[in-house]
Amino acid sequence: SIGTEELTNTFGWKGEEVWIQHDIEELYRLLMEHLSEEFKSTPLQGILSGLYGGILNDYVECLECKNRNCKEELFLAL
Repeated sequence: SIGTEELTNTFGWKGEEVWIQHDIEELYRLLMEHLSEEFKSTPLQGILSGLYGGILNDYVECLECKNRNCKEELFLAL
């Protein structure tokens, strides 16, 4: 078996936090947040959004007047 102590230490998890179960989406979010924070003010800043990010365009259009309301959101996971 492979130990997870280095991984949990990287996240700063101590004591009971080590035993909290996360689904893959939650772990992905935590990992991306942690890496983004670590990469701030380094040459790697912005690399995660460049590799894994995207822009979601959400819009509503009136069927009568065709007026459209658009909103852009950045994401790292759908």
